[in-house]
Amino acid sequence: MAEIVEVVEDYRLAAINSICTGFDGVEIHAAHGYLIDQFLKDSINDRTDEYGGSLENRLRLLMDVVQAVVGAIGPDRVAVRISPAIDLLDATDSDPMGLGLAVVDGLNKLQAQLGSKFAYLHVTQPRFTAEGTKENMGQQEELDAQMMKKLREAYEG
Repeated sequence: MAEIVEVVEDYRLAAINSICTGFDGVEIHAAHGYLIDQFLKDSINDRTDEYGGSLENRLRLLMDVVQAVVGAIGPDRVAVRISPAIDLLDATDSDPMGLGLAVVDGLNKLQAQLGSKFAYLHVTQPRFTAEGTKENMGQQEELDAQMMKKLREAYEG
């Protein structure tokens, strides 16, 4: 648990340092199999504490990081990148739509609490997999497009 607290603090300090060195804002990369994405995806998160198991628990690290970064530099300078349907680095989810909508819901609630919106939400289109680019997938491309549309419609930023 102490390590998670340190990780959240590292994100907060990185955001402050970014602003101090002249960047306009930061994008929290919670995608593509990297650390936060590993907490989000049920295929790879096998924790049994408050950061694993239920979808709410798997979202906890992302929300902790977002809250810490927003507290340090303000919501209008913070963006979040997610990839709920991408399966890089063994990070897949059994319900990508449910995961994406849960992230969007959490971000919407935080924006409402803050009374301010984030800079943006970056959802990576599910065209890339561990095997490479998905091309000419026909019906799957339509399903991917529908997922992206639903996430956009749900996001209030």
